[in-house]
Amino acid sequence: MLPLKLVRSLVSGDAIANPTRLVSLPFHQCDHTDHESKFDENIALSSMSSTEKIALMLFVPTKELVKDSYRLATLARDIGMNIFPNPSLSHIIFSWPSSSSPSVSNDNAAPLPFPSLATASLSHLRLFANLSKGFFKLVFLKSKHNPFHEMTSYLSNNNWDVTTLSLVSKNTGVRIDSMDRFSKALLGVGWTLFKTNTSSDSRDRHSVVYLYKKLDLNRVNFRWPYENETGICSSPSPGESCRMDNLPSELLLDILGSITRTADRNSVSLTCKRFHKLDNGLRISMRVGCGLHPVCDALTALCNRFRNLEKVEIIYSGWMSKLGKQLDDNGLFILSSRCPLLKDLTLSYCTFITDAGLSYLASCSKLTSLKLTFAPRITGCGILSLVVGCKALSVLHLIRCLNVCSMEWLEYLGKHEMLEDLCIKNCRVIGEGDLIKLGPTWRKLKRLQFEVDANYRYMKLYDRLSVDRWQKQWVPCENMLELSLVNCVISPGRGLACVIGKCKNLEKIHLDMCVGVRDCDIVCLAQNSSNLRSISLRVPLDLNLPLLQNNPLRLTDESLKAVAQNCSLLDTVRLSFSDGEFPSFSSFTLNGILMLIQMCPIRELALDHVYSFNDVGIQALCSAQYLQILELVRCQEITDEGLHLAGQIPQLCILRLRKCLGVTDDGLKPLVGSHKLELLVVEDCPQISERGVQGTAKSVTFKQDLSWMY
Repeated sequence: MLPLKLVRSLVSGDAIANPTRLVSLPFHQCDHTDHESKFDENIALSSMSSTEKIALMLFVPTKELVKDSYRLATLARDIGMNIFPNPSLSHIIFSWPSSSSPSVSNDNAAPLPFPSLATASLSHLRLFANLSKGFFKLVFLKSKHNPFHEMTSYLSNNNWDVTTLSLVSKNTGVRIDSMDRFSKALLGVGWTLFKTNTSSDSRDRHSVVYLYKKLDLNRVNFRWPYENETGICSSPSPGESCRMDNLPSELLLDILGSITRTADRNSVSLTCKRFHKLDNGLRISMRVGCGLHPVCDALTALCNRFRNLEKVEIIYSGWMSKLGKQLDDNGLFILSSRCPLLKDLTLSYCTFITDAGLSYLASCSKLTSLKLTFAPRITGCGILSLVVGCKALSVLHLIRCLNVCSMEWLEYLGKHEMLEDLCIKNCRVIGEGDLIKLGPTWRKLKRLQFEVDANYRYMKLYDRLSVDRWQKQWVPCENMLELSLVNCVISPGRGLACVIGKCKNLEKIHLDMCVGVRDCDIVCLAQNSSNLRSISLRVPLDLNLPLLQNNPLRLTDESLKAVAQNCSLLDTVRLSFSDGEFPSFSSFTLNGILMLIQMCPIRELALDHVYSFNDVGIQALCSAQYLQILELVRCQEITDEGLHLAGQIPQLCILRLRKCLGVTDDGLKPLVGSHKLELLVVEDCPQISERGVQGTAKSVTFKQDLSWMY
């Protein structure tokens, strides 16, 4: 077994205090820079022919006399020297970090025998003394007796050679009664092991030598400006080392701030206690889902760790009962009580939360954004309690909240005048007429997304009564920036028709299957919204609806002409027609589409089911100086000749083809090897093969599913 004090020194890094008796022994210092010392040494050697002269190392700061390589290596490591074993593990090579790779042949490294200094040559000891920068001095012990026998007899009374004791690991509680277990315990906490046999007889267990070296993973070399005693900013000397715990907090914050991926942040926070603590304070957002189990305990632990959370997303998409219990009202109570800085909350597919849970969130005074997706147990009462408590609420998204019936919460939001972003999608009972209850809040509203459940509307509410009940009303919406309406009924001169014509600062509009939109509505929009940058129109082709029996409405080229003449900033255009019995019927002609291309800096053009667009239209696009993205979906009049021309569009870098029947591999041949396209996407085009798209762009996406044809 190793001596007890030596084991403590190896594990804890504490210095072993040598007995004062050793220091008091007569010795002679040898300093090669002092001529008087040389003279004294020669006199001593000439006058002591019968006295033994033992060379040892003296550690100057503590006046400690070192007799073995173990202690010498520990002291050398403490002053910053590097320690390397030679290949045969018979010597230890000492050097400084700034020196080149250690080698016995140069003067920057000193080899000393291991484990005892008794066999060290005088030249190597002198080399080490010179290399130690004054920390060690070579001394000679003058005694008629063997000093090592004297040391051993003295130290035997000071528990150096205790063989009846054993160690116990603090981590595992396992008793360490052999060198193998001792080695395994050290290797698990950052130590490395060198083992050698000094005897050719493998049966001689006493000839086995173990050398342990501590790998300090928290020690790094860096250069960091700091102020010295005179107040002047300077830098440490080359090779100066510092532990991770001593690094400035600003540096660690910069490192964490440059890491954006959550997985990387989690990994870095586990490498160091300071990283872990700083990350806990910096983490302001969290996204969890089905892995939150047990939900209350896990959520409590996360909230206790990240006390500065401002944004929380809980998403149970794909949840099944075998994955554990979902978030319920108790979980919302934990969020509201342990996250005082909560500002943004997203709950998706949380089917177990009720109005009681939303009442807990009413205590979150700083909550500004709430997004609910598929919360079937939430009613209008729960929404009302939330908006009453959260005075700062400016973003509200309700998607597939099927039981939200009462509209008192809309009236309260209208009077409060704080809402800026409202999204209501597929909430069956909420109709277009209910939006009028927003009242003065229309002035503050910047984004409105409203989508009606098409199946529910067509079965129950899609008749003239739902339109006639609207009353003419002036709607102040000058600050509206984005407007998206899907499956809405727009009555002439009423309701949402007034909204479309009064958005003076509108930048993006999306009208999808909105029945009742007329040319005059789009013309009014274009004349008042000169900042319009994106327009997306999906026009219905079902002309047998009750609303249109006496007033057949459809958009024509007059709408596109007004947009082209008044919206000089327009850069994105998406035109689409729904499936119908007469696909050849098209509201927009080729001339109207080309007018947009020629008069506006169109950067992105997407055409879906537009049968009027053919190869002639592709040829006209060759003069579009700004067009970068072209998407053609179910444009059956496009042929290979048109694809040949598409390669001549000056700035085109992305081309998407979906469900186009008239194009083949031959149409893509001019693009092969041209390196013009950054991305080519081909999906469900029956006459284009996977081989035909190879080499046409830097990045290619190909998918073939022809089920849509049958």
